[in-house]
Amino acid sequence: MIGFLLIAVGVLFWVGFHLIPMKPRWASYVQSVLGEDSHKKRGIVALGVAIGLGFIITGSQFSPYVEVWTPPFWLGHWALILVPISIILMVASYLKSVLRRKIRHPQLLAIKLWTLAHLLANGDLASIILFGGLFMWAILSIVLINKRDGAWSPPENLSWKNDILSIVIGLAVSAGIIALHPWLFGVPVFIPAH
Repeated sequence: MIGFLLIAVGVLFWVGFHLIPMKPRWASYVQSVLGEDSHKKRGIVALGVAIGLGFIITGSQFSPYVEVWTPPFWLGHWALILVPISIILMVASYLKSVLRRKIRHPQLLAIKLWTLAHLLANGDLASIILFGGLFMWAILSIVLINKRDGAWSPPENLSWKNDILSIVIGLAVSAGIIALHPWLFGVPVFIPAH
């Protein structure tokens, strides 16, 4: 059970440190302690997130497989669709793509789709804690950012070329992840139906 606890603590670190810039009261407290230096603030957030990832990775290694539900085989097909879309959105968020005019939070939408894909394909307790926690964090982040920033003005000077580039890079990264998934995470993406 210690593994599940470590994963939960890791998710809490991830969520908590990512929420600092989104909550004005928390951000002003951090600023009062660290001053105006934005590098220090980013460093603190990065350190907290890194500690969270450490807890998550360690917890995953010590978590036994506890099945909560058995996903139907066909849900895995949805995961194979959602993950490439999420990676394309993540790449597009860093480029001046036209997608950024249509979608206010491409990174957070990418994380929602990525975590949803893993929740559809995995019914074990560790996956539910990890991906469920990150899914809820992405939703909460969108709500808090919208509340903090108010009305949205879509960016200008965007290029369709960057959308095409996002798709090409996203599909290439997706193919790499599918190929390397068994070695990186110990689980093959394609599991034969029984």
